[in-house]
Amino acid sequence: MRRRIFLKTLPASAILLSRTAFADDDLLPLIGRVDAFVLEDQTRVVLELDGACPLDVRPGPPPQVVLKNALYLPVEDSRQLSSGPVRSYRIFTPSDEGYKTILEFDASTGSHVTARMVGDPPRVIVDVLGPALAPRIAATSPEMARLEAEAREEAERLRQRSSDGRLGLRIRNIVIDPGHGGHDPGAVGLKGTKEKDITLALSRLLAARLDRAGFGRIALTRTDDYYLNLSDRTAVANQYGADLFVSIHCNANENRKAVGSETFFCSEQASSAEAARVATFENSFAEPEELARQESLVDIEWVLFRLQRKLLWKDSGRIAADVQEALKTGFPVRSRGISSAGFFVLKKARMPSVLVETAFISNPDEELLLAREQAQERLVETLAAKLAAYAS
Repeated sequence: MRRRIFLKTLPASAILLSRTAFADDDLLPLIGRVDAFVLEDQTRVVLELDGACPLDVRPGPPPQVVLKNALYLPVEDSRQLSSGPVRSYRIFTPSDEGYKTILEFDASTGSHVTARMVGDPPRVIVDVLGPALAPRIAATSPEMARLEAEAREEAERLRQRSSDGRLGLRIRNIVIDPGHGGHDPGAVGLKGTKEKDITLALSRLLAARLDRAGFGRIALTRTDDYYLNLSDRTAVANQYGADLFVSIHCNANENRKAVGSETFFCSEQASSAEAARVATFENSFAEPEELARQESLVDIEWVLFRLQRKLLWKDSGRIAADVQEALKTGFPVRSRGISSAGFFVLKKARMPSVLVETAFISNPDEELLLAREQAQERLVETLAAKLAAYAS
């Protein structure tokens, strides 16, 4: 369980009054709010600033993160933590090193510290990984540096896109998610057709087709009949550096006359009662601990990714519209249009993401259609042809 700890929040009036004491240096960024988030083998500290500053990580001991030319007006503060790799930390402005603020950790031996600046207004995100995680991160530190650089470039790209209102997407790497798997069959048709088998067959075909279409890297979240929880599926896409995440599903309804295809994207509020029903059904396959973790992560996700997420969901809606328009004309089932809701498998994706409900496996006719190889190939060809437009 992740817990949120508030170390210090300075009211705006206090910041303005305190800043006058540094009249000659009133352009130096000030540190306001400092939050800590604790996991079993990881501690994250987030510092909110009113301006950017250079960062320096000192491995120690004790490990430190130096925020150069930044001021913490309380001068010094500290906090004890009851779990995680960090026993305590303090944040202070040394009197003999010029204008800088130091975040210092009393951490487990073998811990690894990373720091990066994101967003506008900027936030410094400091992660302290315990001994169990640190060797894996340290062994790939050049790769971590590359990914962090790419993340900064992506944030800038998103800000530029928000200013001109254009989609401007060019998709190279795609992660395809065959819904369900293993002990989770998904929906099951009257003739015993399992959603997990259809989604895997479609995803394999789609991956092969996209691989021939000139994309960069194509990957599947699962390649066989095994179980993967919902958060791990999104994690695969994030770690893979995907430009698009596509989750493949078959719809189901107690009303066996329900038919058609539909494409969803993520939103905080469901666009309709039916969209809410579909999201509730798909989210019901999440593990209880995933749902508990989701509740505790909502605040930090909005603090860190609220701008990026809104832009990504906007792009997702446009891609969903394109995908559904292709299905409407290229696949012989009724189009139910596009909808949005809070799909757990899409919420944490750091790229545009859509969930495609290909047809109703609960409808006898569409169950037979989904099981036919010829229909599967037609569906995949329709999706691939539309996605290919983003590769050029």
